Amino acid sequence: MSLKLIHKPRDERTESDLKCAFEILFQADGTVSRYFRYDEVRERMNDLLDSLQMCSKSRMMSCDLCPFSVKCKYIVKAEQKLPEIARIGKNLHFAGETFWKRANRSLTEDPLCDELKNARDDNELYRIILKRFFDLVPERSKQILDLASSFAKFEFERISGIFGDLGKAKDVIDEFVKPVHCELAIENYSNDLMGIIDRIDRTSNGEYLLIEYKFGKPKYMDINWQERLITKEISFYKLLLDGNEVYEIERDTFNAKKISVRAPKYGAMIFFQDLQNSNMMFEIEREHIESAEKSVQSYWERLNTGNFKPKPLFSKNSDCMDWCGYYDEICEHNDEWKAVDAVGDIVWED
Repeated sequence: MSLKLIHKPRDERTESDLKCAFEILFQADGTVSRYFRYDEVRERMNDLLDSLQMCSKSRMMSCDLCPFSVKCKYIVKAEQKLPEIARIGKNLHFAGETFWKRANRSLTEDPLCDELKNARDDNELYRIILKRFFDLVPERSKQILDLASSFAKFEFERISGIFGDLGKAKDVIDEFVKPVHCELAIENYSNDLMGIIDRIDRTSNGEYLLIEYKFGKPKYMDINWQERLITKEISFYKLLLDGNEVYEIERDTFNAKKISVRAPKYGAMIFFQDLQNSNMMFEIEREHIESAEKSVQSYWERLNTGNFKPKPLFSKNSDCMDWCGYYDEICEHNDEWKAVDAVGDIVWED
């Protein structure tokens, strides 16, 4: 029921519609019902419904890990205690984006092109990349510098590989060294999806590679489980690019421009805290896309029914507090969350 109201034009929603949406989103599952009354949230109901019209990768993955976190962040809009690595990651995303966007449309017009081309050996090539990246980092803590060094190593290995395969001609640098897209903000009105793609690169063999950056630590307690999450996250972005109504959103002006992006054949998730052991590239297959489609559908179903009961996928005595910013302030004090088995077993049945 709430999906119809979410996608109903704002000026056509009636008071009855807003009350119905409130009952579904705030009251239906009982998790926060005693804390909210309709008259307290009435003024923001239209804005809330508008904000729920699209699914992002973060919403999809949060819904998989624990639906209650989706309710806290996107419906209740509770204050979240973010880990320090989230702030650091934001700074490094900025540096990575600026590293390449300084080159404007053509890398051959940037002094970096000649510096890369004329590097005498691998050591000099690495130093050029490292210096340019360090110059863009907003702060110089040891943790940031370590991650920045890892980012520079990733770029060095990628660029030296391209030079080894294709040579150092300027057209090679422009077509293969510079990423095809960096921090590409997309809204897909065909599939009601939105998101920001970290990178799309062109590989030496002419294929396209979709890259997701991670600045936190990869989890190794279940490698198969970790790989399933990785392939699902990457495949969401392939869904994001699929359809006839795909628009690039300019980050500064929020202007929308219709685009068509060649669908990447490969995906990779780069964990910069452990670059050597976690640089995993894979071919994006139909089964990966179907897994992402299933999770997106689960997100919409929860919005439709209002069922966001806690269902942590991890042990709530350890991993919940590591990945979720609502653990300390909300979950420890929430009766519904306390009812979940202490080792993270799922006790709520949909």
